[in-house]
Amino acid sequence: MNKKQLLPVAIALLTSQPVLASVSSSFDVDSENWQIVSFADFSQNNYSIIGQYQPSHVSGGGNPGNYLAATDPDSGDFTFSAPSAFPHRYTQVSQRLNYQEA
Repeated sequence: MNKKQLLPVAIALLTSQPVLASVSSSFDVDSENWQIVSFADFSQNNYSIIGQYQPSHVSGGGNPGNYLAATDPDSGDFTFSAPSAFPHRYTQVSQRLNYQEA
């Protein structure tokens, strides 16, 4: 492939990449549709969902501002689940969730 052929390929690759908006949650008023999802047993590769719960919205005391809190709702393995406003293409895009443990 010569240089004249390579340039259109490079332009096509650059312009075909999805543009992702910056999305964040400040929890100013409520949980902003974040959820707790409980799974059967991560250590056994059992990702069956056994429950979905609402986290607690806490006013003040966060870093900065408000925050969400949760305790194990049913003795399963649980994780926070982001609302649909956040990109869910984890195979293509590296996302970072910042949190601080109490």
